[in-house]
Amino acid sequence: MKDGIPHVQPTVKLLEQMVTVRIHLDPTDADNGALRVIPDSHRRGRLNPASIAEFTAAKPHTCDCQAGAVLLMSPLILHSSKRSTRPDHRRILHFEYAPTNALDARLSWHEQL
Repeated sequence: MKDGIPHVQPTVKLLEQMVTVRIHLDPTDADNGALRVIPDSHRRGRLNPASIAEFTAAKPHTCDCQAGAVLLMSPLILHSSKRSTRPDHRRILHFEYAPTNALDARLSWHEQL
């Protein structure tokens, strides 16, 4: 429960079928908090804290993007970003897509009226 709304954690099977789409409205680079990912980490499924620590010892790849760039990624990939060291904007539209039949029939989407 978060703010009185039930939340669930998707199964690895569902997360493997999903795609994250990030549309960059502003350029991003290492100095203003570009997304950093650990390549191939999504191939290990959901990781426990010990496994995450093992992966984060690897050097992350910084996803420098120009305004208008579209970045596709698995929601399972280990990712983070650092604080911006410049006063620039870092606006990004972030979407998560899943198959239309992905939600278990016993569940329903919560929508605010």
